[in-house]
Amino acid sequence: MNLIDLAIIFIGIGLTEAVVKPIAKRWIQRRILRAAPVILREVDRRLPELLTLPTGAALESRVRTIAEQVTGESWATDDLGPLFTLFDLRRVVQR
Repeated sequence: MNLIDLAIIFIGIGLTEAVVKPIAKRWIQRRILRAAPVILREVDRRLPELLTLPTGAALESRVRTIAEQVTGESWATDDLGPLFTLFDLRRVVQR
């Protein structure tokens, strides 16, 4: 491997970090915020059940399941941070 190959590798890594990751993050945030009203309506309906969960992690897992049921899409790997920023039940459940 020579210096040109290393330079190309570092440029590729830099482009990924500077361009691809922010675009992917923004796309996921938009997806979450677009679905948020429907998801939060269902979360609100199930609030008594959700408040009985023992941990914030259990709550987050249950909200992922609700999001999947409501939207029909997988939410297993999405960062739900933007959704919880709108309404953070995890703070209520943590003990």
